[in-house]
Amino acid sequence: MKKSIILMSFFVLIILPAASYALMAPVYPESVPAPHEMSENLKDYLQIFYSKDSIEKVKKFYDSKTGKMEELAGKKGYKKILKKVDRGIYDTHEPSQLGVIINTNIKKTGKDKSSLYGHDFFRYLEVLSAQPDEKSRKDYEEVCERFESLIYSYFMPSGKKDNRNRTLNTAEAMIAEFKKENPGFMEKSDSAEQMAKKMQELMQQGKMAEAIALSRQMKENAPGAAKADKSSWDKYIKLLEHIAEKHAYKTMITIHTGK
Repeated sequence: MKKSIILMSFFVLIILPAASYALMAPVYPESVPAPHEMSENLKDYLQIFYSKDSIEKVKKFYDSKTGKMEELAGKKGYKKILKKVDRGIYDTHEPSQLGVIINTNIKKTGKDKSSLYGHDFFRYLEVLSAQPDEKSRKDYEEVCERFESLIYSYFMPSGKKDNRNRTLNTAEAMIAEFKKENPGFMEKSDSAEQMAKKMQELMQQGKMAEAIALSRQMKENAPGAAKADKSSWDKYIKLLEHIAEKHAYKTMITIHTGK
């Protein structure tokens, strides 16, 4: 049976190593099992791991263990499943074709940062930046870009659930706990988050006058905003630093079995 190793990140790389038993490739050093990533019926066919190392470092390891990976783009003779894919999407209908899949998310490029600036990781700071005497929108955007890698990271489940009974990952759980301990403008107004989103949409559409007017309205409608804890901003930055260092995994590795 032909064994293969695949690297996916918006493109796919493949090599053909020698035959093996059980797992079709060695487990990456210091990677941790992530069984929550796979359904019960797939556990006999693959194992999934997280690594804090970059895709480049993980690839280098498998290059040395199994041979040089080759890019599949434009190559003939491979099935359609080996094509450009998004994070977490991989074909499991024919597991014997797959050896190791290395998933990672690539940092988005270009001028459109709307999905970055509006991400859940940064919404607390976005609303905080609209308060009187707080940080500016520029400060907020700089934080978003500094911690952009968090959006493309993997996290373990925390065991805690949200109000929809959905299991939170470790980052979501820590952010939720932070908001409970540090209630700001966002928690004091049910419409604050919606207004922040609307302001962001107006700015993206170039309607700056309307965005400024809405920002003023947000400040006027926040009776406790001016009294918000001035250390909340810095404390939240420290939380993001902690999440990035201790809990964020950069790469997901799927190792198929020979079954």
